[in-house]
Amino acid sequence: MSARLANVLERNGVVRLADLRERTPFDFKRLANCGPATCDELARLMIRVAASEFQPVVRSFSITKLAPALRPLDDALAALPEDWRNMLLLHLSGDPSEPGTLTELGSRFRLTRSRIGQIVESSVEEIKKSAALKMRGYLDGMAAYCLAQLCPLSPALLSRWLAKSRASDRHRSGFYVRLFGKLNPAIPVWLHGQDSHQDVGAGSGNIMRHGNGASRQRQGFAF
Repeated sequence: MSARLANVLERNGVVRLADLRERTPFDFKRLANCGPATCDELARLMIRVAASEFQPVVRSFSITKLAPALRPLDDALAALPEDWRNMLLLHLSGDPSEPGTLTELGSRFRLTRSRIGQIVESSVEEIKKSAALKMRGYLDGMAAYCLAQLCPLSPALLSRWLAKSRASDRHRSGFYVRLFGKLNPAIPVWLHGQDSHQDVGAGSGNIMRHGNGASRQRQGFAF
């Protein structure tokens, strides 16, 4: 949203997107600083609001809802430039048979380690922008579930959840686990070893400490 449009909306008492549902572009047309370009931008925004584009589609965690929860991530990933997508997949997949470190990816793509790191972080940010509103409630719920059950999210656990939800995972479970952890650091992500309740053992203290920090983070979602 442009600064000009934001100012127009603020001056007219529009503080939430929902406030636009009862307005039309003609309500703003005669206002100062609301010229044709601003009106066009406003009209496009109102179409998106009417289509409920900004409404979270998944509000709570459920294993059976994992398939629709993954869809926004897969769509956002597919929208990335091909090289960016491949770098992110390799970096987060955890496949030991493929190059995954920033240095290894730099050699493959003939870029510096620093540049690979920038691309990876930019890719994650793009996914956050595209999937944040649709994934926020679900990932918050996932974090709360894992912490309450003392059951950190691992690739093996996610694979079982995918099987139960009959989701067709387009990418490795390890990739999704690492991406979930980047999108919401409150999710306790354990990439190796501990895989279920009986595996937590001495590591339960770690996840409890994680939980204490996560409860503070829930006030502001990690997107």
